[in-house]
Amino acid sequence: MNENEALALFLSTEQFLCNEGNAEIDANALKRTPCPIVPIMQPTRLVDRDQNKIYVCVAVVKEADDVVKALRKVGVTARAFTYDKAAWDAEKRELLTLQE
Repeated sequence: MNENEALALFLSTEQFLCNEGNAEIDANALKRTPCPIVPIMQPTRLVDRDQNKIYVCVAVVKEADDVVKALRKVGVTARAFTYDKAAWDAEKRELLTLQE
């Protein structure tokens, strides 16, 4: 996916979040943050054998479920991931301890 395709994907997702008449998303429409996702889809360097790529999209936590639904609606397999720095640091310390 090149930069133009990533931008087009972002725009179609944002349009869906703002305009589409999906009942489960409409229930949250009045409470929704005006722009729940950052307008950049950052590619990672991870690619599987079928040439599927992983992109990072930053969204407001309370809007993450709607963003995932919108991405799926436009044909992207998406899932929410919450970064927990404290848990990551604990796991990193444990790995270092096991390596010693």
